[in-house]
Amino acid sequence: MKGLVLGIYKGEKGDEFSLTKATQSFQESRANKLSELIRISGLSENGTERIFYGLDSEYTNVAIVSLGKKDSGYNELEELDEDRENIRAGIAVTLSIKSAWSRGTTLAEGQLLAKYMMEAPANVMTPTKFAEVASEKLGKLDKVKVYISGGISIKPSAGMEDMRADMGGAACVLGAIYTAARLAIPINVIAWSRGTTLAEGQLLAKYMMEAPANVMTPTKFAEVASEKLGKLDKVKVYIRDKAWAEEKKMGSFLSVTKGSSEPPKFVEIHYNGLMPLCENMPSGSASKPGDVVTAMNGKTIQINNTDAEGQLILADALVYAETFKPRGIIDLATLTGGIIVALGTVAAGVFTNSTTFWEAIHKVGMRTGDRVWRMPLFQHFSKQVTECRLADVRNILPDGFWSPCSAAAFLRVDQPGHLWNS
Repeated sequence: MKGLVLGIYKGEKGDEFSLTKATQSFQESRANKLSELIRISGLSENGTERIFYGLDSEYTNVAIVSLGKKDSGYNELEELDEDRENIRAGIAVTLSIKSAWSRGTTLAEGQLLAKYMMEAPANVMTPTKFAEVASEKLGKLDKVKVYISGGISIKPSAGMEDMRADMGGAACVLGAIYTAARLAIPINVIAWSRGTTLAEGQLLAKYMMEAPANVMTPTKFAEVASEKLGKLDKVKVYIRDKAWAEEKKMGSFLSVTKGSSEPPKFVEIHYNGLMPLCENMPSGSASKPGDVVTAMNGKTIQINNTDAEGQLILADALVYAETFKPRGIIDLATLTGGIIVALGTVAAGVFTNSTTFWEAIHKVGMRTGDRVWRMPLFQHFSKQVTECRLADVRNILPDGFWSPCSAAAFLRVDQPGHLWNS
């Protein structure tokens, strides 16, 4: 049994449509009533499909996928290249159709498996059991490899999701560098290889971000970074320890790790990337509200809230990044949950002192569907963080209010003379 997937474009009115060149050719040579059947089926909305049977002796199943409006272009309100979004939606539908054709009952089996995995009690579907089922069901399939690494959390307790997300910035950096380095291959590489590499980078970042904190410690994170990136061409990985940070006088970074028994790590990746890794834990040796520490550049910081540790870690990392004399600096971090309050989950917030940086990132986000939104870096926020009696800057305002804009202003104080993007 052979199948064929063809596309149509949505017209200006609800029931209007036009055929792609391939669909038009198929109609003229094999199925002259195709347009009439499409019209009767009511297919028009982007990302929807209809399957027709018996139209052709060679292709027994013919799927028609709606690709939205032709030449939709850039949507200013949605900040998306709708032509690319329509293609992505069409590909997603095509893949689901292919799966249904090739396996028949696979779709139902997959739904039942997912339902079982999701609805099983937590004391039954433990991380170990989940891994065993995944290995049993997927490991015997062709071209599928399953690696059990311990990075699964089925039902995190309240608040753990936010805590785990704090590793998201470093995970994104690692995945991005891994992907970029892997793509440094001959220009005639096939699209499949490029897509596979992009997916591998995304999966690596996802694994690093979602692994439980007791598994993905700073030491383990550094080991994975060295293992995955160190063997790539033109990439060098240096794992810096606590003694190195002390030598560099990274008081801001080290203040966060004082309460943890896990040693901090500072991963330096020459492709380029820096990842300061440490745990922020409560203990008798941990930093306290009101403490004043000295950053690598000699500026003093009053710690009004020990939970606003992201800025403290990045402060020294950004100062260290300056020693390489870069043309610009980009840091990826979660920093504060306030950005989700502001933008939800549909766009990433961007703070930058460079319109050139912003325009480049905005263009890429529009093309890939990973939308970004520029946030303000007004002097108003810089004034808030520098009005401090005990130190040069403070990591949270006296009333406890802290916004993503204030966090960005805190970091901007360390980057007055560089193109910077957070």
